[in-house]
Amino acid sequence: MLKFPARRRPQSSIPLTSLIDIVFLLLIYFLLTSNFVTQQAIDIQLPQVSMETPSTEQVVVISVDRDGNFYAGNTRVGERDLALHVRAGLTTADRQEVVIKADREVRYDRVVAAMEIARKNGANRLHLAIEGK
Repeated sequence: MLKFPARRRPQSSIPLTSLIDIVFLLLIYFLLTSNFVTQQAIDIQLPQVSMETPSTEQVVVISVDRDGNFYAGNTRVGERDLALHVRAGLTTADRQEVVIKADREVRYDRVVAAMEIARKNGANRLHLAIEGK
């Protein structure tokens, strides 16, 4: 019987060095081009409002309900009547200041309208009323 020499299979190998180089370069590329965004927050403590004794000074008060209606005292008024009320109230008030009491769910433009009416009719300062804790 004839004996043939064993065949040697050609060995194939993947050059890992160049593959590792490419992966390393891609890693560096993605690290350099990515943005690491950190959201910065301001750590603040808002002031607490303590209730003081109400002042006895006479001031003009404008109230705005959740539907955007204006009130002078307990009477519902329109913008024109509100302007008359503010003008009349500021002539007898101790200071030329107006306090605006607005519902927390009222549209912002209605509060701004009340501020504009007060400013146009002689108010030097405007105050927004808040609720004490």
